[in-house]
Amino acid sequence: MFDFFDFIKEWINSGVYEFFTEFTAYLIEAATLSYIKFLNFVIPFAWGVAKVIIEDLNISSLINSAWNDLPELSRALLTAMKVPEIINLVISGAVTKYVLKFIPGV
Repeated sequence: MFDFFDFIKEWINSGVYEFFTEFTAYLIEAATLSYIKFLNFVIPFAWGVAKVIIEDLNISSLINSAWNDLPELSRALLTAMKVPEIINLVISGAVTKYVLKFIPGV
């Protein structure tokens, strides 16, 4: 009978802390994994919406006309440094980030 009370006393003194520590760690891990799975679903959706916005605003033609206004030597140098790809990534990322602001929970 005293073993039972010793077990209860030991569990209260050390077991409760370990239980709540492990439980909290489990909750944080589950919340993190759920958030990552949610983002895995939402980001392709947001990119699809951003692509439609970019096409509707006709941004690519504006960039192409500005690009063609540059001198030939400047265009060659900037193309060698892959500036068009950088511009494309920055615009795509900015519009996608803007779309993500409208999705609750992100």
